[in-house]
This record gives sequence, structure tokens and C-alpha cells, in this order.
Amino acid sequence: MNKKTVLKRALLLAVPMMIQNGITNAVGLVDHIMVGSLGTEAMTAVSITGQLLFVFSLALFGGISGPGIYTAQFYGQGNTEGVRASARMKAMIAFAVTALGVLVLLTGENALLNLYLHGDSEEINAALTLSHAKDYLHIMLLGLPAMALTQVYAGTLRETGDSVKPMAAGVVSVAADVLFNWLLIYGNLGMPQLGVRGAAIATVIARYLETAVLIAWATMRKKKHPFLRGLWKTLRVSGEIWRKMLRKTIPIMLNEFLWAAGLAALTQCYSTRGLEVVAGINISNVLCNLLNVVFVALGKRILYADVLYRSAVRWTDSGFDRFVGRVSAAV
Repeated sequence: MNKKTVLKRALLLAVPMMIQNGITNAVGLVDHIMVGSLGTEAMTAVSITGQLLFVFSLALFGGISGPGIYTAQFYGQGNTEGVRASARMKAMIAFAVTALGVLVLLTGENALLNLYLHGDSEEINAALTLSHAKDYLHIMLLGLPAMALTQVYAGTLRETGDSVKPMAAGVVSVAADVLFNWLLIYGNLGMPQLGVRGAAIATVIARYLETAVLIAWATMRKKKHPFLRGLWKTLRVSGEIWRKMLRKTIPIMLNEFLWAAGLAALTQCYSTRGLEVVAGINISNVLCNLLNVVFVALGKRILYADVLYRSAVRWTDSGFDRFVGRVSAAV
């Protein structure tokens, strides 16, 4: 396997992800402009809630990344039942993380949100900001199950060589998000003017639409994705597979969670300089994310998964470690 082959196969999966991430971040910028037009309190409320949801999303990503490594290995071996087992484990981990996330955010919302509302500001009403943040958070929590299911399906499809379906579903989602933001934030075309709540409702609708499109399209192509046949007939996963996957999952999940929590803590430190600082940092982050789409897509762990399964070699853990080192050197 030479350097050119590695890069070509990586780009086949990474380019659709770049497109999806680019569109998503561009739409995120538009969303923030729309919410920002409602006032600095609204922008700050969305920014604070976004920090908490960011920690959740990274914990979710880390939780399914461990089984994702084995999905690629099983697929390379032609082990369809193994792919199903790893997908089932992803689903169980994803919904466990979601349930825990919802519980923590609901029971600790006041303490968590108030961490970012200690800074003094003459121009921003802290009580109004907190009220907007709670409204936004409560609605956004309704979309977390859809996010979890989308991550399970999209991750499994990418690890088995298909990044186009997740990209297409993502494009549909962001288009719907922009449309419903325009309708529900401002009350256009006779729709109710809901402000910050409208922005959250638009995002939840877009997430469920993305999930529906992704699952429907993948299900219609079961011949291409045979692991989908009978995928949910049972959730049983052997104890041996559980132990192997958890050894990979726990360190990755902790790494992602702690990194996201560190960024959230850093933003909390900045918030002590004034509430408007939170909104300013959020705008800066959106612009940076828009410019970072290329290396973010290339840095996804599916970069290795594509080359791994195409090798048609029965991989061991030590062989996988050697393989990652070889690909890292090539890239």
C-alpha cells in the first residue's frame, strides 16, 4: 500500500465530509446572524447552551468511535454479523450517553448555565439571558435522540465506505434548518414569531429530517449495505466483543469529553470578563470552524477505516496500531 493509494482512498471519504462540514458551518454562521439580530442576550444564551451541547456531542462522538474501529475491521474481513454487532453496541452506547446527558442538563441546568452568567455587563440583562438559554436548552434536548441515531448510522456507513449518504442527509438538514429559522425566528409567511425558541425548534426539525432521510436512503439500498438486514432484530452482543470494544471506547470517549469540557471551562473563564465576551467568542469560533473544514474532515477516524477494510486482511489490535502509524506517516 503506497502513499498515493492511501491519500486517494482517504480523499474519497474525506471530500464529501468536507462538503458537508463546509455547508454546515456556513449555515451555522447564518444561524448566528439570524439569532444575533434578536439582541445580544439571545446570542449569548445560544452561545452558552451551545457550549454545554458541544460537550455532549463530543462525548457521543467518542463513545461510538471505539466500536467504529471494529466496524471497519469486521467489514474488511467480510464479517457482516460483526458489523451488525458493532452497530448495535454503538446504538446502546449512544443512547446511554444521550440519557445521561439529558439527565445532567435537566437537573443541573441552573448551576451549569449560571457558570457563564457571573460577568458584569451594563448592556446585557443576565436574567433575560438565562431565560432565553433555558428555553433554547429545553427544546434542543428533544433533538438529542435524533442526533444519537444519526451518528450511529452515519458513522457505520462511513466506516463501510459510504460517505455520500451522510453528506446528502446533512445537506437536506442544513437547508431545512435555514428555512425553518427564517420562518420561526421572524414569523415569516404567517408562522409564529418565536425568536430563540424558533431557532431551537428549527434545529430539532432539521435533525429529525436528517435522521429520516439517512435511514430511509440506507434502508432502500440494503443490497449495497447487507449489514442492515436484520440489524435490529436483537440488541444482543457477545461479552467478548463488548470487552474488546470497551477497551478502545473508554479512552477515546474520555479524551473527547475532557477536551470539550476543557474548552467549555475556558469559555467560562472568559465569561467572567463580561457576558458580551461569550457572544464574541462564539462568533469567532463559528468563523474558525468555517475555515477548518478541510483538516477536520481529514482528521476523522474514518480516514483510517476506509484503507483498513479495503485491505481485506484479518487485523489484530497490534496490526492496527502498526497500520495507523504507517498511514500517519504517509499523510
